[in-house]
Formats: sequence, C-alpha cells, structure tokens
Amino acid sequence: SATDNSLRFSSLLCSYIKKSFNNLGSVNEINAGIGGTGSRFGCSRLADNLLKSNPDIIVVEYAVNDYGTGDSTYIRSCMEGLVRQCLTYKIDVPVLMLFMSKGNGENVQALQSDVGKYYKIPMISFRDALKYLMPASEWETYPNTYLENDPHPNNNGHKLAAYLLFSYLKQVSNDSIRD
Repeated sequence: SATDNSLRFSSLLCSYIKKSFNNLGSVNEINAGIGGTGSRFGCSRLADNLLKSNPDIIVVEYAVNDYGTGDSTYIRSCMEGLVRQCLTYKIDVPVLMLFMSKGNGENVQALQSDVGKYYKIPMISFRDALKYLMPASEWETYPNTYLENDPHPNNNGHKLAAYLLFSYLKQVSNDSIRD
C-alpha cells in the first residue's frame, strides 16, 4: 500500500544504499514479491523470479502471508526450502529475514525464526521494533500509523522496514571496517 513504487521498502532500501555506499557502481532493485503468496509458492518460483537476476543481497519476508497456511511443521519446512535455495545460490550473497506483522501483532515469526536461527541468518522484526519505538499507549494506533488495509504497510510502514534493514547493513559494514 505504498502510494508510489519508489516508496516501497525495497525501493527505499536501494535508495539508502546508493546514498550511503557511493563506491558501488550501481544498485538495482529486484522486487520478486507477489502479494498474498506464501513461502511455498516462493520456493517454486525463486530460481526464475529472483536468482536468475543475480542478486547481491536477498531479503526474505513471508511472516504475514504464511500465517494460517498450515501447521508449524509445514510453515517451517516451506521457509527452510526457500532459505536453503537462497543460501546455496552463492556463498557470498547475504540473506536477511524480515518479519512484517498484522496490526494485532500476528505473524509466524516464532516459527520462521527457528529456521533463521538454525542457519544463522540475520533476522529483523518490524513488529518487535515497533514495541520499542512506540509507547504502550500508542500501540493501539499502530495499525493506522504503519499499516493501510491491515496487514499492508503504508508509506510509514515501508519506510520503517527499509530503515530497519538499512540500519542492520550499515552496522555490519561499519563492523567489518573496524575488524
């Protein structure tokens, strides 16, 4: 529900990267997301819709769309199938997991994070970040502040997701420079 494609979290993330890492020759966005689809469908189309475009970083997000799609074993196995494909694509391409959320906080982050922990993948939680950013008295307004037609992020929600991802990348970059 971004009001313009340039305001989607993937577009904003690319914009932030371009501005901050000006030594990069180019930054191209590959948004392979299809609304309303889960990680099982993502598994079947990952190679053709994303990997053949040779991404330099992969962000996986199915925490809302996998909600209610099956039992915990099914949800974990679908995410694991997708993550394993990403990790075997190229050893030097980072994979990040992002966990968006419904307005009431529901998602399958707890199930999918088991996969992330097992494979030691960085995980960023939109829902958990909001708990730290907003006072409890404002939690009820969260859906209106960050979501449009719950569970779709509005411009504020996209901006927050992009900021969370970028902040992680910037921190990792700064840490590697110090090492």
